Amino acid sequence: ALSPETILSPLIETETHHGSFSDASKSSTSDSVSLLPTEDAETPQNALDEHGGENDIAQVDNFDTYISTEACMIASPNLWDALMEPMPPSPTENIPASFSVLPHIDHDSSELLSFYLQKTANSMGNGSTDVNPFVVQLVPLAFQNNLVLRLILAQSAVHRQVSQDRQPSNELAERHYTDSLRLFRALVGVYLSGKHDGILPLAVGSLILSLTEVASGDIHGSTFNHIIAAKSLLKKVLPQRCAGMSLDLQNFLVEYYSHMSALSIIGMAPQIRLNSPMEPEIEAMANRMVEGQYVGQLCGCWLELLLVIPQIFALGESMKASSQDSTRPPSPDEITQFALLQARVLAFQPVPTVHPETALAGLVFKQAVLLYLWSILAGPHTMYEGNKMHHNLMKEAVTEALALLGRFPGSARVNTSLCWPLAIIGCCISEETQRDIVRKRLQTMLGTMSLGNMRETLVLLEHVWTRPLEDISPWNLSKMMEEKQIWISFA
Repeated sequence: ALSPETILSPLIETETHHGSFSDASKSSTSDSVSLLPTEDAETPQNALDEHGGENDIAQVDNFDTYISTEACMIASPNLWDALMEPMPPSPTENIPASFSVLPHIDHDSSELLSFYLQKTANSMGNGSTDVNPFVVQLVPLAFQNNLVLRLILAQSAVHRQVSQDRQPSNELAERHYTDSLRLFRALVGVYLSGKHDGILPLAVGSLILSLTEVASGDIHGSTFNHIIAAKSLLKKVLPQRCAGMSLDLQNFLVEYYSHMSALSIIGMAPQIRLNSPMEPEIEAMANRMVEGQYVGQLCGCWLELLLVIPQIFALGESMKASSQDSTRPPSPDEITQFALLQARVLAFQPVPTVHPETALAGLVFKQAVLLYLWSILAGPHTMYEGNKMHHNLMKEAVTEALALLGRFPGSARVNTSLCWPLAIIGCCISEETQRDIVRKRLQTMLGTMSLGNMRETLVLLEHVWTRPLEDISPWNLSKMMEEKQIWISFA
């Protein structure tokens, strides 16, 4: 078998690096806002049909997460028509100054919508653009569609309960979450019965739900269900640019899905991860956005790196399987794919016009993706005669990543998107001083942005850091999640 030295040796000559909550680390089960149905609390989600289509949705969590008998009873074509009426030509028209234009919105809902506009939308987006699509794209859609409105209110309620503005009781957040999920399940039931009109709000809703779970600090893998359902719905919505979808909204949905799927795959149960997270049509649209130097509130300037992550994952799964078979070294195709992915990541540079903090975050992502790729060959803490060059290269990448983090504060909005690179970097450090940098970063992020997955990322890393060094690797994160009995998304 080829050693890491052999595969990486050409790189050594060419690579140059470029330039609270005080109790955040305690057990997640004591902190997390309980916003999930009890049936979701036992195990990670079940596998889906690899052929996609409606089966993707129908098989999520044995059908229970997206549809139930009770939901089917309240669902009907009339309900669908009332809630899924066709969208106006432009979903980005001016947002009304007064919420009184919204029918049937009560005082609590008005407060939640205000909280969404003032805080939640800013916490969901990373500030890389002047225009926040969580406001200019989703809020007008909510004004025209009751399902999207209810999901946004639920997201706001959940976010408020994990923030410093939390209410004494979780009752309101629980109610909004449960009601919106129940309605969503009902409409999926109608969709599966053959009523496919108005699919855009349903696709948007699945993405909103996925990020709502992230905001709550979901530890049961519910996020993954929504992501996989979004894949099935978006592949029907995006290529045709259905009525009511502007180009800006289309790009945002591609970004939204690319962000959620790429940064969640590492935590998915093995039977789910076997399915490709990216549809070819969606990936092609994302690549066109990369060519156009797209910058977004979720992907910053690193959309290209998000597209590489699932490819690295697939390569890693293949090469790990071959490494367990001592009679089969990595194949020529695997070595070639490794080289192509490495070259693509090394060539990445932030868009020159982005904000300096966004550019720095992009470079942090770059180092984390390199660490993820290189750790396929050997663990970051593995040291032997044929691995010295590889080991030193990974140490240099860690040093560079930590130096980049030191150049912008943990309170900056762009940190909203950094749970995944921090988790990867956290797996590649052994010194307590370095771990403390990552620990304090996540604590500052949690105290500033108040997203539950920041807390759960730190909870997981604290568990990882108790393990022997030889067991610690980005490729063992899912195993560590299983040990800790938490299944989280780093999105």
